[in-house]
Amino acid sequence: MLYQMKNHQTENLAGRPHQIAFPLSPDVELLLTSIQHCLRIHAPTFNDGAIFNDARPLDSIDWAALIATAERHRMLPILYWWLEQRSFEGVPESTVATVRQALSVRAIHRAMISLKIADIADAMHRSGIRVFFFKGPVLAAVAYPESWLRETRDIDMLVHRDDVDAARECLVDLGYREVWTSGIEDSMGLWNCINLYDGVAAIDLQWDDKGRSYFSPFDFDHIWSRRISLTLENATVQMLSNEDLLLLLCLHGNKHCWFTLSLIADVAALVSRRSDLDWNYVWSQAQQMEVKRTLSLGLYLAQTVLGLSLPHETQAEVAADPSISALSAQIYAWLFQRDDPLRPGEIFRFNFKMKASLRRRIHYLLHYFRVLITPNKGDETALALPPSLSFLYYVLRPFRLLNKHLLHR
Repeated sequence: MLYQMKNHQTENLAGRPHQIAFPLSPDVELLLTSIQHCLRIHAPTFNDGAIFNDARPLDSIDWAALIATAERHRMLPILYWWLEQRSFEGVPESTVATVRQALSVRAIHRAMISLKIADIADAMHRSGIRVFFFKGPVLAAVAYPESWLRETRDIDMLVHRDDVDAARECLVDLGYREVWTSGIEDSMGLWNCINLYDGVAAIDLQWDDKGRSYFSPFDFDHIWSRRISLTLENATVQMLSNEDLLLLLCLHGNKHCWFTLSLIADVAALVSRRSDLDWNYVWSQAQQMEVKRTLSLGLYLAQTVLGLSLPHETQAEVAADPSISALSAQIYAWLFQRDDPLRPGEIFRFNFKMKASLRRRIHYLLHYFRVLITPNKGDETALALPPSLSFLYYVLRPFRLLNKHLLHR
Protein backbone atom coordinates (compact mmCIF):
# COMPACT_ATOMS: atom_id res chain seq x y z
CA MET A 1 0.00 0.00 0.00
CA LEU A 2 1.13 3.54 -0.66
CA TYR A 3 0.88 6.32 1.87
CA GLN A 4 0.17 9.72 0.38
CA MET A 5 1.69 12.61 2.31
CA LYS A 6 -0.77 15.37 1.64
CA ASN A 7 -2.47 18.11 3.63
CA HIS A 8 -5.12 20.03 1.75
CA GLN A 9 -4.82 23.18 3.88
CA THR A 10 -1.07 23.33 3.26
CA GLU A 11 -1.63 22.72 -0.47
CA ASN A 12 -4.07 25.60 -0.83
CA LEU A 13 -2.03 27.93 1.33
CA ALA A 14 1.36 27.30 -0.23
CA GLY A 15 0.11 27.05 -3.80
CA ARG A 16 2.36 24.04 -4.33
CA PRO A 17 0.92 20.64 -3.38
CA HIS A 18 3.41 18.37 -1.65
CA GLN A 19 2.77 14.68 -2.27
CA ILE A 20 5.16 11.84 -1.62
CA ALA A 21 4.06 8.32 -2.42
CA PHE A 22 6.14 5.32 -1.48
CA PRO A 23 5.57 1.77 -0.23
CA LEU A 24 4.30 1.68 3.34
CA SER A 25 3.91 -1.65 5.09
CA PRO A 26 0.67 -2.47 6.95
CA ASP A 27 2.49 -2.49 10.29
CA VAL A 28 3.74 1.08 9.79
CA GLU A 29 0.28 2.14 8.63
CA LEU A 30 -1.30 0.64 11.75
CA LEU A 31 1.31 2.25 14.00
CA LEU A 32 0.60 5.68 12.51
CA THR A 33 -3.11 5.17 13.10
CA SER A 34 -2.56 4.16 16.71
CA ILE A 35 -0.60 7.37 17.33
CA GLN A 36 -3.28 9.50 15.68
CA HIS A 37 -6.04 7.91 17.74
CA CYS A 38 -4.11 8.06 21.00
CA LEU A 39 -3.09 11.69 20.64
CA ARG A 40 -6.57 12.55 19.37
CA ILE A 41 -5.35 14.33 16.26
CA HIS A 42 -6.75 14.31 12.75
CA ALA A 43 -5.54 11.40 10.63
CA PRO A 44 -3.98 11.89 7.17
CA THR A 45 -5.47 10.33 4.06
CA PHE A 46 -4.18 7.13 2.53
CA ASN A 47 -4.29 6.77 -1.22
CA ASP A 48 -7.16 4.28 -1.01
CA GLY A 49 -9.20 6.73 1.07
CA ALA A 50 -9.14 4.61 4.21
CA ILE A 51 -7.11 4.17 7.35
CA PHE A 52 -7.10 1.47 9.94
CA ASN A 53 -10.07 1.84 12.22
CA ASP A 54 -11.78 -0.09 14.95
CA ALA A 55 -13.72 -2.18 12.45
CA ARG A 56 -10.88 -3.04 10.07
CA PRO A 57 -9.52 -6.62 10.32
CA LEU A 58 -5.90 -7.16 11.28
CA ASP A 59 -5.30 -10.39 9.39
CA SER A 60 -2.76 -8.67 7.11
CA ILE A 61 -0.50 -7.74 10.00
CA ASP A 62 2.86 -9.38 10.59
CA TRP A 63 2.85 -9.08 14.38
CA ALA A 64 6.57 -9.62 14.82
CA ALA A 65 7.23 -6.86 12.27
CA LEU A 66 4.70 -4.58 13.98
CA ILE A 67 6.33 -4.98 17.40
CA ALA A 68 9.76 -4.43 15.86
CA THR A 69 8.51 -1.28 14.11
CA ALA A 70 6.95 0.06 17.32
CA GLU A 71 10.22 -0.57 19.17
CA ARG A 72 12.26 1.09 16.44
CA HIS A 73 10.09 4.21 16.73
CA ARG A 74 9.71 4.02 20.55
CA MET A 75 5.95 3.76 20.22
CA LEU A 76 5.23 0.44 21.92
CA PRO A 77 3.10 1.95 24.74
CA ILE A 78 0.86 3.77 22.28
CA LEU A 79 0.50 0.68 20.12
CA TYR A 80 -0.55 -1.33 23.17
CA TRP A 81 -3.06 1.39 24.12
CA TRP A 82 -4.68 1.24 20.69
CA LEU A 83 -4.84 -2.56 20.62
CA GLU A 84 -6.39 -2.47 24.09
CA GLN A 85 -9.08 -0.10 22.80
CA ARG A 86 -9.97 -2.85 20.34
CA SER A 87 -10.05 -5.40 23.19
CA PHE A 88 -7.06 -7.07 21.50
CA GLU A 89 -9.40 -8.49 18.87
CA GLY A 90 -7.43 -10.51 16.34
CA VAL A 91 -4.17 -10.10 18.26
CA PRO A 92 -2.32 -13.34 19.10
CA GLU A 93 -2.17 -14.03 22.83
CA SER A 94 1.58 -14.49 22.62
CA THR A 95 1.95 -10.99 21.17
CA VAL A 96 -0.16 -9.46 23.92
CA ALA A 97 1.86 -11.30 26.57
CA THR A 98 5.16 -10.17 25.07
CA VAL A 99 4.12 -6.52 24.96
CA ARG A 100 2.67 -6.59 28.48
CA GLN A 101 5.87 -8.03 29.86
CA ALA A 102 7.98 -5.40 28.13
CA LEU A 103 5.75 -2.57 29.37
CA SER A 104 5.76 -3.94 32.93
CA VAL A 105 9.55 -3.74 33.03
CA ARG A 106 9.46 -0.22 31.61
CA ALA A 107 6.87 0.87 34.14
CA ILE A 108 9.31 -0.01 36.93
CA HIS A 109 12.08 1.89 35.14
CA ARG A 110 9.80 4.89 34.59
CA ALA A 111 8.91 4.99 38.29
CA MET A 112 12.58 4.86 39.24
CA ILE A 113 13.39 7.66 36.80
CA SER A 114 10.65 9.82 38.31
CA LEU A 115 12.02 9.26 41.82
CA LYS A 116 15.54 10.10 40.67
CA ILE A 117 14.36 13.29 38.99
CA ALA A 118 12.71 14.32 42.26
CA ASP A 119 15.93 13.61 44.20
CA ILE A 120 18.07 15.51 41.68
CA ALA A 121 15.69 18.48 41.65
CA ASP A 122 15.84 18.68 45.44
CA ALA A 123 19.65 18.43 45.50
CA MET A 124 20.04 21.06 42.79
CA HIS A 125 17.67 23.40 44.61
CA ARG A 126 19.64 23.04 47.86
CA SER A 127 22.83 23.79 45.93
CA GLY A 128 21.33 26.91 44.36
CA ILE A 129 21.54 25.51 40.83
CA ARG A 130 18.80 26.40 38.39
CA VAL A 131 17.82 23.37 36.35
CA PHE A 132 15.13 22.44 33.84
CA PHE A 133 13.92 18.90 33.29
CA PHE A 134 12.38 18.07 29.94
CA LYS A 135 11.28 14.98 28.04
CA GLY A 136 10.68 11.76 29.96
CA PRO A 137 7.96 11.83 32.63
CA VAL A 138 7.97 15.65 32.66
CA LEU A 139 7.03 15.91 28.98
CA ALA A 140 4.59 13.03 29.35
CA ALA A 141 2.78 14.90 32.13
CA VAL A 142 2.16 18.03 30.04
CA ALA A 143 1.73 16.62 26.53
CA TYR A 144 0.37 13.07 26.66
CA PRO A 145 -3.10 11.84 27.73
CA GLU A 146 -1.44 9.48 30.24
CA SER A 147 2.17 9.52 31.40
CA TRP A 148 2.84 5.84 30.62
CA LEU A 149 2.12 6.42 26.93
CA ARG A 150 5.51 8.06 26.41
CA GLU A 151 8.61 5.95 26.79
CA THR A 152 11.14 7.12 29.37
CA ARG A 153 14.73 6.04 28.87
CA ASP A 154 16.93 8.67 30.50
CA ILE A 155 16.94 12.04 32.29
CA ASP A 156 17.41 15.22 30.28
CA MET A 157 18.53 18.32 32.15
CA LEU A 158 19.27 21.87 31.04
CA VAL A 159 21.35 24.23 33.19
CA HIS A 160 22.98 27.62 32.80
CA ARG A 161 26.37 27.41 31.14
CA ASP A 162 27.98 28.92 34.27
CA ASP A 163 26.50 26.13 36.43
CA VAL A 164 27.75 23.15 34.44
CA ASP A 165 30.63 22.27 36.79
CA ALA A 166 28.50 22.75 39.91
CA ALA A 167 25.72 20.61 38.44
CA ARG A 168 28.18 17.87 37.53
CA GLU A 169 29.63 17.89 41.04
CA CYS A 170 26.14 17.71 42.51
CA LEU A 171 25.34 14.67 40.38
CA VAL A 172 28.63 13.02 41.32
CA ASP A 173 27.73 13.51 44.99
CA LEU A 174 24.45 11.67 44.24
CA GLY A 175 26.37 8.69 42.88
CA TYR A 176 26.52 9.45 39.16
CA ARG A 177 29.70 9.06 37.15
CA GLU A 178 30.59 10.69 33.88
CA VAL A 179 30.63 8.27 30.96
CA TRP A 180 31.65 8.53 27.34
CA THR A 181 29.01 8.01 24.68
CA SER A 182 30.03 7.22 21.15
CA GLY A 183 26.79 8.51 19.63
CA ILE A 184 27.40 10.07 16.23
CA GLU A 185 25.54 13.29 17.01
CA ASP A 186 27.50 13.85 20.22
CA SER A 187 30.84 12.91 18.68
CA MET A 188 30.12 15.46 15.96
CA GLY A 189 29.64 18.13 18.61
CA LEU A 190 26.00 18.76 17.76
CA TRP A 191 24.98 19.41 21.35
CA ASN A 192 26.49 20.79 24.56
CA CYS A 193 26.13 17.66 26.66
CA ILE A 194 27.76 15.63 29.42
CA ASN A 195 26.60 12.05 29.96
CA LEU A 196 26.42 10.52 33.43
CA TYR A 197 25.20 7.19 34.78
CA ASP A 198 24.63 5.62 38.21
CA GLY A 199 23.90 2.04 37.13
CA VAL A 200 20.17 2.69 36.78
CA ALA A 201 19.54 6.07 35.19
CA ALA A 202 21.44 7.77 32.39
CA ILE A 203 21.60 11.56 32.46
CA ASP A 204 22.14 14.02 29.61
CA LEU A 205 23.36 17.20 31.30
CA GLN A 206 22.98 20.01 28.76
CA TRP A 207 23.51 23.74 28.90
CA ASP A 208 22.58 26.87 26.99
CA ASP A 209 24.88 28.69 24.62
CA LYS A 210 23.02 32.00 24.41
CA GLY A 211 23.05 32.07 20.65
CA ARG A 212 26.76 31.25 20.31
CA SER A 213 26.00 28.14 18.31
CA TYR A 214 23.16 26.68 16.31
CA PHE A 215 22.76 23.72 18.59
CA SER A 216 21.98 25.24 22.00
CA PRO A 217 20.83 28.77 21.18
CA PHE A 218 18.67 29.41 24.26
CA ASP A 219 19.17 32.39 26.54
CA PHE A 220 18.84 30.57 29.86
CA ASP A 221 17.97 33.65 31.91
CA HIS A 222 15.13 34.47 29.55
CA ILE A 223 13.55 31.01 29.50
CA TRP A 224 14.03 30.71 33.28
CA SER A 225 11.91 33.82 33.73
CA ARG A 226 9.11 32.02 31.85
CA ARG A 227 9.45 28.66 33.66
CA ILE A 228 6.54 26.70 35.04
CA SER A 229 6.53 24.28 37.95
CA LEU A 230 5.41 20.67 38.03
CA THR A 231 4.96 18.36 40.99
CA LEU A 232 6.65 15.02 40.45
CA GLU A 233 6.89 12.43 43.25
CA ASN A 234 6.17 15.13 45.86
CA ALA A 235 9.00 17.30 44.53
CA THR A 236 8.75 20.58 42.64
CA VAL A 237 10.39 20.32 39.24
CA GLN A 238 11.04 23.29 36.98
CA MET A 239 10.27 22.94 33.30
CA LEU A 240 10.22 25.19 30.28
CA SER A 241 7.10 27.07 29.25
CA ASN A 242 5.08 25.24 26.63
CA GLU A 243 6.31 27.61 23.93
CA ASP A 244 9.98 27.22 24.84
CA LEU A 245 9.47 23.48 25.19
CA LEU A 246 8.11 23.31 21.65
CA LEU A 247 11.24 25.02 20.34
CA LEU A 248 13.45 22.67 22.33
CA LEU A 249 11.60 19.60 21.04
CA CYS A 250 12.12 20.76 17.46
CA LEU A 251 15.81 21.37 18.15
CA HIS A 252 16.07 17.92 19.71
CA GLY A 253 14.27 16.28 16.80
CA ASN A 254 16.57 18.06 14.39
CA LYS A 255 19.62 16.85 16.36
CA HIS A 256 18.50 13.27 15.69
CA CYS A 257 17.42 14.05 12.09
CA TRP A 258 13.83 13.11 13.07
CA PHE A 259 14.83 9.46 12.78
CA THR A 260 11.99 8.06 14.93
CA LEU A 261 8.25 8.72 15.05
CA SER A 262 8.54 9.44 18.77
CA LEU A 263 10.34 12.71 17.99
CA ILE A 264 7.47 13.83 15.75
CA ALA A 265 4.85 12.53 18.19
CA ASP A 266 6.31 14.71 20.97
CA VAL A 267 5.74 17.83 18.87
CA ALA A 268 2.26 16.74 17.80
CA ALA A 269 1.26 15.79 21.34
CA LEU A 270 2.35 19.11 22.83
CA VAL A 271 0.72 21.26 20.16
CA SER A 272 -2.54 19.28 20.08
CA ARG A 273 -2.93 19.26 23.86
CA ARG A 274 -1.82 22.84 24.52
CA SER A 275 -4.27 24.84 22.45
CA ASP A 276 -3.32 28.09 24.24
CA LEU A 277 0.19 28.27 22.78
CA ASP A 278 1.37 31.83 22.14
CA TRP A 279 2.32 31.41 18.50
CA ASN A 280 3.49 35.01 18.16
CA TYR A 281 6.04 34.36 20.88
CA VAL A 282 7.07 31.02 19.35
CA TRP A 283 7.84 32.52 15.95
CA SER A 284 9.46 35.61 17.45
CA GLN A 285 11.79 33.44 19.52
CA ALA A 286 12.53 31.19 16.56
CA GLN A 287 13.47 34.25 14.54
CA GLN A 288 15.70 35.58 17.30
CA MET A 289 17.36 32.19 17.80
CA GLU A 290 17.67 31.71 14.02
CA VAL A 291 15.87 28.38 14.12
CA LYS A 292 12.73 29.15 12.10
CA ARG A 293 13.57 26.42 9.61
CA THR A 294 13.97 23.92 12.46
CA LEU A 295 10.60 24.89 13.92
CA SER A 296 8.92 24.85 10.51
CA LEU A 297 10.23 21.39 9.70
CA GLY A 298 9.12 19.97 13.04
CA LEU A 299 5.62 21.35 12.64
CA TYR A 300 5.41 20.27 9.01
CA LEU A 301 6.35 16.70 9.89
CA ALA A 302 3.77 16.63 12.67
CA GLN A 303 1.20 17.90 10.20
CA THR A 304 1.98 15.63 7.25
CA VAL A 305 2.93 12.44 9.09
CA LEU A 306 0.43 12.57 11.95
CA GLY A 307 -2.20 14.97 10.62
CA LEU A 308 -1.70 17.71 13.23
CA SER A 309 -3.97 20.70 12.66
CA LEU A 310 -2.15 24.04 12.80
CA PRO A 311 -3.50 27.60 13.04
CA HIS A 312 -3.77 29.36 9.69
CA GLU A 313 -1.04 31.88 10.52
CA THR A 314 1.32 29.13 11.61
CA GLN A 315 0.68 27.20 8.39
CA ALA A 316 1.58 30.35 6.50
CA GLU A 317 4.89 30.61 8.35
CA VAL A 318 5.69 26.96 7.66
CA ALA A 319 4.78 27.26 3.98
CA ALA A 320 6.96 30.35 3.58
CA ASP A 321 10.16 28.27 3.57
CA PRO A 322 10.45 26.52 0.16
CA SER A 323 13.15 24.14 1.44
CA ILE A 324 10.80 22.32 3.82
CA SER A 325 9.39 20.02 1.13
CA ALA A 326 12.78 18.64 0.11
CA LEU A 327 13.94 18.32 3.71
CA SER A 328 10.77 16.48 4.72
CA ALA A 329 11.11 14.13 1.74
CA GLN A 330 14.48 13.04 3.12
CA ILE A 331 12.96 12.53 6.58
CA TYR A 332 10.13 10.41 5.16
CA ALA A 333 12.66 8.10 3.52
CA TRP A 334 14.66 7.77 6.72
CA LEU A 335 11.53 7.15 8.77
CA PHE A 336 9.79 4.56 6.65
CA GLN A 337 12.39 3.02 4.38
CA ARG A 338 15.42 2.66 6.59
CA ASP A 339 16.43 0.99 9.84
CA ASP A 340 20.23 1.24 9.93
CA PRO A 341 21.76 4.27 11.69
CA LEU A 342 22.56 7.41 9.78
CA ARG A 343 26.15 7.95 8.73
CA PRO A 344 28.15 11.07 9.71
CA GLY A 345 28.09 12.38 6.16
CA GLU A 346 24.29 12.18 6.05
CA ILE A 347 23.99 14.01 9.36
CA PHE A 348 26.43 16.66 8.17
CA ARG A 349 24.55 17.29 4.92
CA PHE A 350 21.19 17.44 6.69
CA ASN A 351 22.42 19.95 9.27
CA PHE A 352 24.10 22.01 6.57
CA LYS A 353 20.81 22.25 4.65
CA MET A 354 19.02 23.27 7.84
CA LYS A 355 21.02 26.51 7.93
CA ALA A 356 18.90 29.21 6.35
CA SER A 357 21.66 31.76 5.77
CA LEU A 358 25.16 31.78 4.31
CA ARG A 359 26.53 33.11 7.59
CA ARG A 360 25.09 30.18 9.54
CA ARG A 361 26.37 27.69 6.99
CA ILE A 362 29.88 29.09 7.22
CA HIS A 363 29.61 28.99 11.01
CA TYR A 364 28.55 25.35 10.84
CA LEU A 365 31.42 24.42 8.51
CA LEU A 366 33.92 26.03 10.87
CA HIS A 367 32.32 24.32 13.85
CA TYR A 368 32.35 20.95 12.11
CA PHE A 369 36.02 21.36 11.13
CA ARG A 370 36.92 22.22 14.72
CA VAL A 371 35.12 19.10 15.95
CA LEU A 372 36.88 16.93 13.37
CA ILE A 373 40.38 18.01 14.40
CA THR A 374 39.87 18.30 18.17
CA PRO A 375 40.56 15.10 20.17
CA ASN A 376 37.96 13.95 22.68
CA LYS A 377 37.43 11.12 25.15
CA GLY A 378 36.82 8.74 22.29
CA ASP A 379 40.43 9.17 21.21
CA GLU A 380 41.66 8.68 24.76
CA THR A 381 39.57 5.53 25.06
CA ALA A 382 40.87 4.12 21.79
CA LEU A 383 44.51 4.67 22.78
CA ALA A 384 45.81 5.72 26.18
CA LEU A 385 48.83 8.00 25.86
CA PRO A 386 50.90 9.55 28.66
CA PRO A 387 50.39 13.32 29.15
CA SER A 388 53.77 14.01 27.56
CA LEU A 389 52.55 12.46 24.29
CA SER A 390 48.99 13.82 24.31
CA PHE A 391 49.80 16.03 21.31
CA LEU A 392 49.81 12.86 19.20
CA TYR A 393 46.04 12.63 19.56
CA TYR A 394 45.79 15.43 16.98
CA VAL A 395 47.81 13.30 14.56
CA LEU A 396 45.99 10.04 15.28
CA ARG A 397 42.42 11.38 15.38
CA PRO A 398 41.89 11.66 11.57
CA PHE A 399 43.00 8.04 11.12
CA ARG A 400 40.70 6.81 13.90
CA LEU A 401 37.70 8.61 12.40
CA LEU A 402 38.55 7.33 8.94
CA ASN A 403 38.72 3.77 10.23
CA LYS A 404 35.51 4.09 12.27
CA HIS A 405 33.20 5.85 9.83
CA LEU A 406 34.51 4.94 6.38
CA LEU A 407 36.40 1.66 6.48
CA HIS A 408 33.99 -0.06 8.88
CA ARG A 409 30.62 1.28 7.82
